[in-house]
Amino acid sequence: MNLVEKLMKADAKKADEREVGVFKSMQLSRILGEKNPVDVKIQELSARRKNELIATATGENGRMDVSKAYDANLKVVVAGVTEPNLKDKDLQEHFGCKMAIDLAEKLFKSEVTDIATAIFELGVVGEEKDDEAEIKN
Repeated sequence: MNLVEKLMKADAKKADEREVGVFKSMQLSRILGEKNPVDVKIQELSARRKNELIATATGENGRMDVSKAYDANLKVVVAGVTEPNLKDKDLQEHFGCKMAIDLAEKLFKSEVTDIATAIFELGVVGEEKDDEAEIKN
Protein backbone atom coordinates (compact mmCIF):
# COMPACT_ATOMS: atom_id res chain seq x y z
CA MET A 1 0.00 0.00 0.00
CA ASN A 2 1.46 3.37 -0.99
CA LEU A 3 1.30 6.54 1.10
CA VAL A 4 -1.70 8.00 -0.74
CA GLU A 5 -3.69 4.81 -0.10
CA LYS A 6 -2.73 4.92 3.58
CA LEU A 7 -3.77 8.57 3.82
CA MET A 8 -7.09 7.81 2.17
CA LYS A 9 -7.80 5.33 4.98
CA ALA A 10 -6.74 7.75 7.72
CA ASP A 11 -9.18 9.83 9.73
CA ALA A 12 -9.06 13.21 7.92
CA LYS A 13 -10.15 15.00 11.11
CA LYS A 14 -6.81 14.09 12.72
CA ALA A 15 -5.10 16.63 10.42
CA ASP A 16 -7.08 19.44 12.08
CA GLU A 17 -6.47 18.40 15.68
CA ARG A 18 -4.33 20.68 17.81
CA GLU A 19 -2.23 19.50 20.68
CA VAL A 20 -3.17 20.86 24.08
CA GLY A 21 -1.11 21.19 27.22
CA VAL A 22 -0.82 22.75 30.64
CA PHE A 23 1.56 25.41 31.89
CA LYS A 24 2.08 25.54 35.66
CA SER A 25 1.89 29.21 36.68
CA MET A 26 3.44 30.40 39.91
CA GLN A 27 2.38 33.95 39.04
CA LEU A 28 -1.31 33.00 39.06
CA SER A 29 -0.66 31.02 42.23
CA ARG A 30 0.63 34.22 43.85
CA ILE A 31 -2.37 36.23 42.65
CA LEU A 32 -4.81 33.60 43.93
CA GLY A 33 -2.98 33.11 47.21
CA GLU A 34 -2.32 29.44 46.55
CA LYS A 35 0.82 27.46 47.39
CA ASN A 36 0.86 25.23 44.34
CA PRO A 37 1.21 26.31 40.72
CA VAL A 38 -2.05 26.99 38.91
CA ASP A 39 -2.78 25.12 35.68
CA VAL A 40 -3.04 27.33 32.62
CA LYS A 41 -4.46 25.47 29.62
CA ILE A 42 -2.68 26.08 26.34
CA GLN A 43 -3.16 24.89 22.77
CA GLU A 44 -1.04 24.49 19.68
CA LEU A 45 -1.13 27.27 17.11
CA SER A 46 -1.17 26.64 13.38
CA ALA A 47 2.14 27.00 11.58
CA ARG A 48 0.74 30.00 9.69
CA ARG A 49 -0.27 31.73 12.93
CA LYS A 50 3.13 31.03 14.50
CA ASN A 51 4.85 32.63 11.52
CA GLU A 52 2.56 35.66 11.66
CA LEU A 53 3.37 36.16 15.34
CA ILE A 54 7.11 35.66 14.84
CA ALA A 55 6.99 38.27 12.10
CA THR A 56 5.74 40.86 14.60
CA ALA A 57 9.10 40.57 16.38
CA THR A 58 11.13 41.03 13.22
CA GLY A 59 12.78 44.34 12.44
CA GLU A 60 13.06 46.00 9.04
CA ASN A 61 16.38 44.25 8.48
CA GLY A 62 14.67 40.85 8.74
CA ARG A 63 16.31 39.99 12.06
CA MET A 64 14.76 39.52 15.46
CA ASP A 65 14.15 42.88 17.10
CA VAL A 66 14.60 42.27 20.82
CA SER A 67 12.53 45.36 21.65
CA LYS A 68 9.54 43.70 19.92
CA ALA A 69 10.05 40.18 21.29
CA TYR A 70 8.06 40.62 24.52
CA ASP A 71 5.06 42.05 22.68
CA ALA A 72 5.23 39.15 20.20
CA ASN A 73 5.29 36.71 23.11
CA LEU A 74 2.25 38.43 24.62
CA LYS A 75 0.42 37.89 21.33
CA VAL A 76 1.39 34.21 21.38
CA VAL A 77 0.05 33.90 24.93
CA VAL A 78 -3.26 35.53 23.97
CA ALA A 79 -3.59 33.23 20.96
CA GLY A 80 -2.55 30.04 22.74
CA VAL A 81 -3.95 30.26 26.27
CA THR A 82 -7.43 28.76 26.44
CA GLU A 83 -7.97 28.94 30.21
CA PRO A 84 -8.18 31.48 31.67
CA ASN A 85 -9.93 33.10 28.71
CA LEU A 86 -7.85 36.25 28.30
CA LYS A 87 -10.40 37.63 25.83
CA ASP A 88 -13.18 37.60 28.44
CA LYS A 89 -14.28 41.25 28.74
CA ASP A 90 -15.46 40.83 32.35
CA LEU A 91 -12.10 39.38 33.39
CA GLN A 92 -10.27 42.17 31.58
CA GLU A 93 -12.42 44.78 33.31
CA HIS A 94 -11.93 43.13 36.72
CA PHE A 95 -8.17 43.55 36.36
CA GLY A 96 -8.42 47.06 34.89
CA CYS A 97 -7.37 46.01 31.38
CA LYS A 98 -8.82 47.13 28.08
CA MET A 99 -7.40 44.34 25.90
CA ALA A 100 -6.45 40.67 26.18
CA ILE A 101 -2.79 41.50 25.66
CA ASP A 102 -2.87 43.84 28.68
CA LEU A 103 -4.47 41.13 30.80
CA ALA A 104 -1.85 38.59 29.72
CA GLU A 105 0.91 40.96 30.78
CA LYS A 106 -0.74 41.75 34.12
CA LEU A 107 -1.48 38.12 35.01
CA PHE A 108 1.70 36.43 33.82
CA LYS A 109 4.45 39.10 33.95
CA SER A 110 7.82 37.33 33.71
CA GLU A 111 6.17 34.00 32.79
CA VAL A 112 5.05 35.38 29.41
CA THR A 113 8.15 34.14 27.58
CA ASP A 114 7.96 30.70 29.22
CA ILE A 115 4.28 30.33 28.34
CA ALA A 116 4.92 31.43 24.74
CA THR A 117 7.73 28.88 24.49
CA ALA A 118 5.45 26.14 25.85
CA ILE A 119 2.82 27.06 23.26
CA PHE A 120 5.37 27.00 20.45
CA GLU A 121 6.59 23.57 21.56
CA LEU A 122 3.12 22.05 21.24
CA GLY A 123 2.78 20.12 18.02
CA VAL A 124 6.51 19.80 17.45
CA VAL A 125 7.22 16.22 16.48
CA GLY A 126 10.15 13.91 15.93
CA GLU A 127 13.67 15.19 15.68
CA GLU A 128 12.77 18.84 16.23
CA LYS A 129 11.51 18.10 19.75
CA ASP A 130 14.56 15.90 20.50
CA ASP A 131 16.93 18.61 19.28
CA GLU A 132 15.27 21.19 21.52
CA ALA A 133 15.62 18.91 24.54
CA GLU A 134 19.28 18.40 23.70
CA ILE A 135 19.90 22.12 23.45
CA LYS A 136 18.23 22.77 26.79
CA ASN A 137 20.40 20.17 28.52
